[in-house]
Amino acid sequence: ECGAPGARWACGAAATEALARLLAGGAIECAAHGFVYAVCRRSDGARTDLARALVRAGLARDRLEHAPDYSDAETLARREQRGIWGEGPYIAPWESRRATRAELIAASRAAAARARVTEQTFRDLKAWTEGRSRDDELIALEHARTEQRIRADRAKRAAEAEAARVERIAADPARGRAIDGDTFEMGGERYALAGIDAPEAKQECGAPGARWACGAAATEALATLLDGGPVACEARARDRYDRVVAVCRWSDGARTDLARALVRGGFARDWPEYAPDYSDAETAARREQRGIWNGPHVAPWRWRRGARQ
Repeated sequence: ECGAPGARWACGAAATEALARLLAGGAIECAAHGFVYAVCRRSDGARTDLARALVRAGLARDRLEHAPDYSDAETLARREQRGIWGEGPYIAPWESRRATRAELIAASRAAAARARVTEQTFRDLKAWTEGRSRDDELIALEHARTEQRIRADRAKRAAEAEAARVERIAADPARGRAIDGDTFEMGGERYALAGIDAPEAKQECGAPGARWACGAAATEALATLLDGGPVACEARARDRYDRVVAVCRWSDGARTDLARALVRGGFARDWPEYAPDYSDAETAARREQRGIWNGPHVAPWRWRRGARQ
C-alpha cells in the first residue's frame, strides 16, 4: 500500500491492474535480457513498451539493474505527480521487501555477477551480513556504487550498439538512418515520409512545468522502425529540400507503413500535403492520448514558423 496514514491506497493492486490492461490490449512480443528479465512491447504498429508505460503512469519505478533506462519516464511521472508520486508518501518496492540473510547474500552474488563487483567487495558485504542486521546506510552506499558501474556499462553497450547499427546500415542499403521524426537517409538518398509531419528534432511538447522532448522521441521512434527490417519506398515527389517524398514500408511480410505507425503512436501528425491520408490513425491516437496527444503541443508546421504556444 502507498499514501499517508489514514489515506492508504492499494498501489500494488493498481499496478497489477494496469499491467493486466496493457496485456489485454493486444499481442505482446518480448526480447530476453538475461535469464528471467525481458523488454516486452505490443506487436502492433505502436510498439508500446509495457515497462515504460507503467513507469510513465507512476505505477512502477525505474530500476538500474537491468536495461533499458526509464529514468526520463520516471522524471515526468514524478513531475506530474502521477500514481505513487501524487497520492502521498510511499516506500520504494526494493526497500519494502524484507530479505533474509541468505536472500541478501544471494542477491549480493547476483549483483556481483551483473555489475562486476570485485570479490573483495562481496566478501566485505557477506561478513557484514553475518555480524550485523540490515543497515540502510551501508546498503544505500553499495547500491550507489553498483548503479554507477551499471550506468558506465550501459553507456558502453549503447555506444557499441550504435556502432554496430551504423555498420549494419552501411552494409545493407535497404536499412535507413533516422534524421528526425519523419526524415531518414537510405542508400545515399534522403527520404521524407509522405502524408505526415513529425515534431522537429529540438521541439518540446506538454504543459509548462511538464515539458518533454517530443521531437527527440519521434526521431527515436522512427529509428526503432528502421531497425525493424529492410525498407522499401514508393516515391511520390521530390520536395524543395531535394528529399524524396515517399510511402515507405517494411519489405517483409508485414509490410508495415512507417508513417502510419508513427501517427498511430502519437509521434507525428497527419499532414496530407502528399497522399496517403492517415486521419484515421491520428483520430485513434488522439482518443487514446498517445504521445503528443497526452498534453498540449504545437503542430510541427506552426512550430517551424516560430509558434511556441
